[in-house]
Amino acid sequence: DLGSLPPMKNEEKLIAMKIMSDIGPTLFFSRPEYVPLLVFRLVRLSLKFGSCNETANALAAYGLILGSGLGQYKSGYRFGQLALTLARRDKTREWLAYVYMLVYSSINHWVMHIENTIEPLRYSQSIGMETGAVEFACYSACAISIHSFVKGELLSPLEHEMQMFSKQMIEYSIEVPQGVLAPLHQCVLNLM
Repeated sequence: DLGSLPPMKNEEKLIAMKIMSDIGPTLFFSRPEYVPLLVFRLVRLSLKFGSCNETANALAAYGLILGSGLGQYKSGYRFGQLALTLARRDKTREWLAYVYMLVYSSINHWVMHIENTIEPLRYSQSIGMETGAVEFACYSACAISIHSFVKGELLSPLEHEMQMFSKQMIEYSIEVPQGVLAPLHQCVLNLM
């Protein structure tokens, strides 16, 4: 049972997990073809040496690969739920924003209504700002905007929120989600 792995004690493996987890988001945008190899290595290290703070994010990313890469949506969803359970249980506040962002922006909508993803994404955005995981907070803000638009939220409050998120992304120089949000924000403005 992946939920009951013993704690990882090997210092070298803990450092390796931390480094690989830290480079994962950058790798996703610079060399996405290598992301599965990185994720598989993180999961393998967790299975072999035990669970650590980074195990939850590895399992969330593995769930995303199962669903989006292999079409195994229910299995991907299960790994996403396991990642959430581990992140909550271990109180890995530094990775909560990432795990929530990945699971609720990219996994859960496969098996649940998109409306049910928005509040957890708000939590991810909030906890990300609290813990200094600003990049993941901004990705969550972008996902909130997309999901709210797709769900059919009223345009005026949505536009106001998007404007606030956009200012936040500019303030912290978080360019990728800003680049995704800007055309959607313009679309909302055009529809108003």
